[in-house]
Amino acid sequence: MKQPVTIKLQDLLACSPTFAKLLFKGVSIREVADVPAASVGSVGVKHKGRIYAAKTPRLLVKVDGAPTRAMLDTGAEVNVITRAAADELGLPVRTDLLLALKAVSGDTRVFDGACEDVEIDIGGVVNHQTLLVLNKSEHTLILGAPFFHDAQVTFEYDDAGYQYARMLSEDRERVATVRVCAPQSRTDRERRVEQDVEGNE
Repeated sequence: MKQPVTIKLQDLLACSPTFAKLLFKGVSIREVADVPAASVGSVGVKHKGRIYAAKTPRLLVKVDGAPTRAMLDTGAEVNVITRAAADELGLPVRTDLLLALKAVSGDTRVFDGACEDVEIDIGGVVNHQTLLVLNKSEHTLILGAPFFHDAQVTFEYDDAGYQYARMLSEDRERVATVRVCAPQSRTDRERRVEQDVEGNE
């Protein structure tokens, strides 16, 4: 029993919430709350000039002719629409499918069904997509990898730092380039313009 044992503080805190409360008793709630947090589609988190989280590209699309705000998510393996949006747009939902989503965090969410062959129109460029239906989501419509592959989506930036998405129609006859994200801040935009001016002198 007298043999020394090495325990990391992080392991001890993880195993004993009571010890963690005692250890951090002097830390005010305000100090803890000041930690920057990021979420999907966040406005951006910066610290000492470095960007730790950035805006997610968003744009206005037509879903079967009705205007809807969409998020372009390069990390999503499926296209997702909320049940409320699907109902409001009058999209038929197939419910005889058993589909689930496993998030990066490990959480599993079951889809309510799927809307098939839905027309997604962006600036006159049309692609038909399958949208999986979730009862609740932070975003009304998420266009993920299936849309990116079908529309051959690429991103580009202008000199001021604005982000654009370029996409093709299913028949490859039409191309649209749409601005999807502003520079992270006005300061960033001004700094980029100043650098361009200095480079041209």
